[in-house]
Amino acid sequence: MRSHEDFSPPGRIGQGREIASYGGRARGKDSAVRGIAEGSRPIVDRGVSRRDTAAAAWLAQSGVDVRANGAFRIVADTLCSDGVDVLRIWHSPARLHRTSAIGPGVRLIIPLEGAIVIQPDDPAALEVRVAPGDIAFLHCDSPFTIVTDTPSARTEIALDRPLLGLVDSADRGAVVTEADAASRGILLSTVNATFGSTLDADSPAFPLVRAAVEQLAGAVLATSLPRESSEDVYTRALALIAAMSTDPRLSVQEICERLGVPKRTLQRTFARNGTTVFDEIRRARLTTARALLSGSDSPPSPEHVLSSYVRSQRLRRDLLHLEAVPASKLG
Repeated sequence: MRSHEDFSPPGRIGQGREIASYGGRARGKDSAVRGIAEGSRPIVDRGVSRRDTAAAAWLAQSGVDVRANGAFRIVADTLCSDGVDVLRIWHSPARLHRTSAIGPGVRLIIPLEGAIVIQPDDPAALEVRVAPGDIAFLHCDSPFTIVTDTPSARTEIALDRPLLGLVDSADRGAVVTEADAASRGILLSTVNATFGSTLDADSPAFPLVRAAVEQLAGAVLATSLPRESSEDVYTRALALIAAMSTDPRLSVQEICERLGVPKRTLQRTFARNGTTVFDEIRRARLTTARALLSGSDSPPSPEHVLSSYVRSQRLRRDLLHLEAVPASKLG
C-alpha cells in the first residue's frame, strides 16, 4: 500500500473522478492554457488536464519539450512564487526535455510512481535511473531529458535560492540518493495538502506556505544529499538556522551549543563556504520577514515572534547589507 503522501494517477480510479482524486479542482476545456513559469506573478494551478498537442503546449511554457510515440496525457498541479516552483505531475510514457534556467538554483525530482531515467545534455555526465524512494538533485542551469517507459508520477521542486548547494558545483549531472524518509514524507504531505486545499495566490497565508515548502525542500537537501565529512557541520548549521528563523533564541552561540562545536570551528566552516554564521542568520530571518510582509499590507501583530524585527530599522539594515553582498557568498 502506498503511503498517504502519494496519489492515485488517472486510470486507477473511476471515470470522472480522475482530477478530484489527484487533489485538484477540475478545469473546463475552455480554461486558458497556463504553464508553470508564467512571469513573476504567484500562481497556484490545480487539476490541469491536457492531451497530446495541448499537453505539449502547456509544458512548453515552462521550458519542457515533449516527444511521445503514442497518445500523450498529463494531469498536473503547480505552484510558482518568488523563486519556488512546484510541479506535481502524472503523465503517460514519453521523453521530456527540460531546457536550462538562469541562475544557481537546484531542482529536486521525487518519483512517486514509476521509475524514470534522467539523461543530462552534458555528454560527460552519467545517465541515471531514479525510482520511488530515491531523489535526484540537479542544477537548474543544466538541461536534461526525463525518459519514462511506463506512466510516471512525481513531484519536482525548483529553488532559485537553495539553502544548500550540491556537493560538486562543477558536476552538470544528477546527484541521486535514497531520500530521507522523514523529511521526504513531511515535504510531500505539505505539498499535497496545499494542492488539496482552496488556498489561492492572493491569500495572505500564501507567502508563508511558499516559505514553508522552500524550507522543507531545504530540509530534504540537508538530510538526503551525500556530503563529505568536512561539510557536515555546515550542512547541519544551515538546516538549524532555517528551522529556527522565527526563534528569538537563534544566535551564533545557540547554534554552537546545539551542534556541540566550538565557535571558532563553526566560523571557519562558514568562511570556507564564502559566508558567515551571522550573515546566514540574517538571511534566514529576512526571508521569513519578507514572507510576512508580502502577505499583508501591515506589519504582523505585536505578539508575533518576528514583530519587533519587521517593525524596526534592523530589517532595513539587514536588507541593505545582504543586497550589497554578492549572491555567490551567501551560501
